[in-house]
Amino acid sequence: MENNNSIVIFTKIGGLSWLFTGDIEKDVELDLINTYKNMRIDVLKVGHHGSKSSSTERFIQSLKPKIALIPVGVNNRFNHPHPEVINRLKQEKIIVYRTDTDGAIQYRFFKKPGTFITTIP
Repeated sequence: MENNNSIVIFTKIGGLSWLFTGDIEKDVELDLINTYKNMRIDVLKVGHHGSKSSSTERFIQSLKPKIALIPVGVNNRFNHPHPEVINRLKQEKIIVYRTDTDGAIQYRFFKKPGTFITTIP
């Protein structure tokens, strides 16, 4: 599946651990948490715009992110993000930022942990 060929990046920026997941789906999520069993992150770029095929319960519970970023267009034809994904994130008490409702999402920092800022166009 093409989505599972996405680039996945783990990095540390501004005092936080980030995981950018491209459009990966549950099979690659499972591979990631099985390969990197102790990986914990602060910020998750939610896979595949919050589609139902990504951000599984096991993946979210394993990584334990504090913040989720969902890049998604307003009124997109796929109706992303899926309500189940949003509910799953909220059940885990994860702060969710979405570009369709929050606009541009920025993380500003200087030599220490920073602040998330949203700007609606």
